[in-house]
This record gives sequence, structure tokens and C-alpha cells, in this order.
Amino acid sequence: MIARIVVAASIVASVGCQVQDEAALGRFDLEGSRTESCGDTGVIASPTTLVDTVYLREGSQSTLQWEDVNGLLVVNLGEGNSFSATRLIVVDLRPSDGPPGLPPCVVQRHDSISGVLEGDADSGYSGFEVELRYEFSPASGSSCGDLHHPDGLAAGLPCTIAYDAVGERVE
Repeated sequence: MIARIVVAASIVASVGCQVQDEAALGRFDLEGSRTESCGDTGVIASPTTLVDTVYLREGSQSTLQWEDVNGLLVVNLGEGNSFSATRLIVVDLRPSDGPPGLPPCVVQRHDSISGVLEGDADSGYSGFEVELRYEFSPASGSSCGDLHHPDGLAAGLPCTIAYDAVGERVE
């Protein structure tokens, strides 16, 4: 069985913890539509609709903290309430109990978040529009060719999953 990069689980599940302190800016329900895909089957399959929960809190030096199911991310604030951030996640797709002698298949997932907040820090942010991109590529020295099939890396590598989404403040 192939170790899964379950994008659906990592971007559809809700965050279990809640930011509760004076720096908290709120909880936002996020909904979006997929604009790019790595295919609808295999280990990098993605849902056509994105549903998630995002917690925002004040950061320092023109930043916010964005917390979602993937963890905490420092988001840089720009002109006109714009924001952006990136993160890198690396996963070995070879199961530890798989056939011996196969080369590593290490996949890098480069996440990027860019959007615009609605409202302001003084009166509160009511929501945001955001583009979420998940770009998958093999790490240097990886060999994933044998996993290019419908139940493996259906679309092959590199590939990108992207969503255009809207976040609405719910508390």
C-alpha cells in the first residue's frame, strides 16, 4: 500500500484547536472551488470543493498567524490588506513495509497562500479572498516512475492543485 499524501484530508478537515487569546482575530469558515488538479484518483487526488476552518491572530512586524489543518503559518501583510505565505512539506511515498530495493520517492509539496483581507485591524476583519496552491514535485534523487498509475501518482509529477476560496468570519 502506498503511503498517501492525502490532500483531501489535509485541506478538508477542520482544525481541532481554537485560538483563544487577546491577539485572536477570529475563526473563519473557508470555502472554495478547485481551479487546478493533479487528477481525481491516486495519492494526490483532491476534492473539487474545499471546506476548511482558519484561525487568524495578530503576529508581529506586519504579520498574521494563519492556523489551518496543516498547522501554523506566519502570513506576511502587504499593501491594501494583501497577504501571502509559503510552506514546504516533504513526504516519502514509499511505504516502510514495501518491497525492498526500490529507490526513494520523496515528494515536495510547496504551498502558497495569497489573498486580501476584508475590513481592518481596528474594526475587525470580516473575511478574505484567497488563492491556495499546492505544487508537487519529486525531490532531487527521487524515482517515482513506477507509481505513475491511477492508484498512485495518477497525473505524474510535477503537478499543481489550486483553489480560489473565500473565508467568512464566524466568531
